[in-house]
Amino acid sequence: MDKWKILIIHAGGYSKRLPSHSCSGKIFSPLPIHTGKGGPYQMLDLKLAMYLPFMEIMEPGVFITASDDIEVFNMDDLQCGGGQGESITALAHPSSLYIGTTHGVYVMEESSLDHDSLQDISTCLEVLQKPSVDLMRARGAVVKTDDEEKVYSDSAFWFHTQTTNKLIELYKEIGPLDVEMCIYGDLLTCLGEREDKHYINKLYSADEQMKDIKIKKQVYEKVGKTDFTILSLHQSKFYHLGTTQEYLHGLTSDKYLRIELNLENIVCSKIEKDDNNIFGIVLNSVINMAVTIPQDSIVEYSIFDAEVCLGPKTILSSIHIDHDLDIPAGYLYHTIAIVVEGIRKYVTVAFHNTDDMKFTSAVNNAENLQYGGKLLDKLFIAAPERFNTKTVFSGCTSASLWNAKLFSAQQTMSESFKDTVEMVSLLDQQVCLKVILILCNKTLKFQDTRVQNMQSKLYSMDDLVTLKDCKGILEYRKLLTKLYKQ
Repeated sequence: MDKWKILIIHAGGYSKRLPSHSCSGKIFSPLPIHTGKGGPYQMLDLKLAMYLPFMEIMEPGVFITASDDIEVFNMDDLQCGGGQGESITALAHPSSLYIGTTHGVYVMEESSLDHDSLQDISTCLEVLQKPSVDLMRARGAVVKTDDEEKVYSDSAFWFHTQTTNKLIELYKEIGPLDVEMCIYGDLLTCLGEREDKHYINKLYSADEQMKDIKIKKQVYEKVGKTDFTILSLHQSKFYHLGTTQEYLHGLTSDKYLRIELNLENIVCSKIEKDDNNIFGIVLNSVINMAVTIPQDSIVEYSIFDAEVCLGPKTILSSIHIDHDLDIPAGYLYHTIAIVVEGIRKYVTVAFHNTDDMKFTSAVNNAENLQYGGKLLDKLFIAAPERFNTKTVFSGCTSASLWNAKLFSAQQTMSESFKDTVEMVSLLDQQVCLKVILILCNKTLKFQDTRVQNMQSKLYSMDDLVTLKDCKGILEYRKLLTKLYKQ
């Protein structure tokens, strides 16, 4: 392996902020890139193309990148791939100060940056991880030009065989790891020429009895003196598509990204009707009936056998519709194949694009969680037999939307979607819908139309990433490819 060039694209977690990618992986997310005769392209295809220039210049070693970001850049031919031997080289992109607060930021001597060139190579003083604007200013990360202030934020980086071997030695010394470590926040922040690094000062003032602090100190002591070089790409942009809102905005509304990646509205799809109002994205889908899709909505891996009118900021992912439904807008709907007692079933999840999937509370305060812009308690009141703290958070030590058991398993994808849409619709009702009173021919009739099968088992996203039927997911995508090519 010492002679290999290895590409590592890390998952970066469970994709909680974009649940439609939790089961299949963010690296396999589809992109509406104009394909000609090929496609559909996925994030993996784009990553392989983006990083090819760096693979050609780097020595044998490891190249590391995330699975939910895109870097576009202009670059001259490179004669040198950054540091040599035992070193780490990172790509840096000019970014707003706001972007800097959500990413890693490199502090460099401003005199070492040649803004008139497409790129330059310089040494790094220190790395700030998700710093405040005040901290960026105090540590000298802010670069001032004639008309703006900017910082240089992180993305991909690579290191050579000598550094790889040092990291392997480190793992042998401290492994097996039983604490969470971040290669950006706990490795790169150790690097740089500056002696009084902000991260290191905080690290050595923390409680030494905490296990993760002890391990982080060992990381610094092992690799802190490693040469760290920054390849600043002055004409580059960094796009992050790791949340529902970023995914919607990037693919539908960011005019620069759409031009730079040659994005189109309809890609690898079959549209049967001519009287459609498609202004958003339709990707790898089959539309057999009239539809209305607004500019800021996305349909991917879906089949429509009924008329559909979507509202704004809505994502339908792996959805089959054969019922006329009033679909609440603003949600991400995603159907997942699972295996229960050897039988394939389907669960459709729904989360609003503003939902905080990572927020956690005590179980006894679960009714105060925000779901779809409303208190979860509203759902508990609307259908108390089906949804309550005991059924939704059974066996949980804490409460979040990620582990909330809100979704039932059905025999078909369409029934699953219908059931979830009806559940979400409860949030928009002003009265309890457990029982609906209908006055017909002067006779009161009780119709429990919204909440059926009160005893059916409910599932959370946390359950589904374990129960997912990968074979079923792939079979459905293969079916779609076959259908749209007919």
